[in-house]
Amino acid sequence: MTTETKPRNTDVADALDRAADHIERYGWAQGALYDGRQAEGAPTSECRVCAIGAINTAVYGSPSYPAYDSPHHDLALLAERWLRVYLQLDTVTLPEWNDALGRTQEQVVQAMRDTAKRLREETP
Repeated sequence: MTTETKPRNTDVADALDRAADHIERYGWAQGALYDGRQAEGAPTSECRVCAIGAINTAVYGSPSYPAYDSPHHDLALLAERWLRVYLQLDTVTLPEWNDALGRTQEQVVQAMRDTAKRLREETP
């Protein structure tokens, strides 16, 4: 028998920092999980990604969504959820926020870093 543990806030914070690192290193995208044109010459794990694509890459190495039964699913979902909470996105999805006209890479990275910091501060 196996027992699964819920990801801790520090796990989520680490994932968000890795997601921000990925965007800073490889670039940011809008309108898709990753830049498919760039993927023609590079692994998807080294492509420009949107906020969710960055979280997915940070959690399990690919910008695509992890399978529901994947051990990475809960961590990716929690990272997205906490980012939405930090940004107070009550009626807007994270993809809509990421893709908004005028949104910048710096805003996305900063939101991830700030959310990670807050999660660490709230962890006993």
